[in-house]
Amino acid sequence: MSFSGNKVDRPSGFTLLEMALVLVIVGILLTLSLTLMLNLSKTNRLKKTQNRLEIVRDALVGYMLNHSRLPYADANSDGIEDSGQYVGKVPYVSLGLTKAESSDAYGQVFDYDVEGSPAINGSLTDTTSQNICHQLGAYIDGVTTATTRVTLDGGKSFANVAFVILAKGNNKQYEGENSDGDRDYESQNPNSDDLIKWEGFILLYNKLGCGKEFYRLLNNSSKDIYVLGGDYSSCTKISNNKEAFIQKGAYGYSNNTCTNQIFSFSDCEQADFGSSANRDTKVEWDGVSVTDR
Repeated sequence: MSFSGNKVDRPSGFTLLEMALVLVIVGILLTLSLTLMLNLSKTNRLKKTQNRLEIVRDALVGYMLNHSRLPYADANSDGIEDSGQYVGKVPYVSLGLTKAESSDAYGQVFDYDVEGSPAINGSLTDTTSQNICHQLGAYIDGVTTATTRVTLDGGKSFANVAFVILAKGNNKQYEGENSDGDRDYESQNPNSDDLIKWEGFILLYNKLGCGKEFYRLLNNSSKDIYVLGGDYSSCTKISNNKEAFIQKGAYGYSNNTCTNQIFSFSDCEQADFGSSANRDTKVEWDGVSVTDR
């Protein structure tokens, strides 16, 4: 007895197991793609925010070069500086910027802290072309106490700065030193994605071409005094009720051989930026010490 060789047909298409494997693979690929896209999106946002921070920093430096001062902060979110406000938002209208140029990738206007305080006799927001270099020099020399500081090592040391611009990272909140409400800020914290830009006093001092500033010192001692250094290449007599122009490197003396020193540029600086001084670059020698006038 013989049998004919009939072919048994296999059902066409995927089995349930094969379908399950395909779905798993597609799910993994989708997850990887979404993760990659999310990371790229975060990176792009950070880069956009960094670029805008640099735009604002350059605008602030340009403002100082044009106006011999820095703008106050914006206190009411209208983009215009508010007198007496040292901490707030970037005053983008006062800087000639758009709101978008002064905001992070999420549309939040940058925070801004400019050096100065009503409690100290020193500020970069009320200076003039007459005394801006003197004020910067007073900060550099430590005569005026700085209120705005930045740390790069987790708070072990702080650098005094002229201004700080701050942006929250992708988590939309400040962290560490940037979140405690004081005027100390931190950068390069590996546990934070806060973004921060600042500028120091020395760079602004150099950009303004400072270095030739002087104090107008009035001899109010009833006796002749003598000055040597700076523009005074020889021991020069300053009669009573006459002015001398005291630059860095110039010293005052009581004798005509310029050997008995009685004051220096630093003394003039400290007198002009004292607790009750007016910072008008005018001082006097009263026979005992240099005082503001």
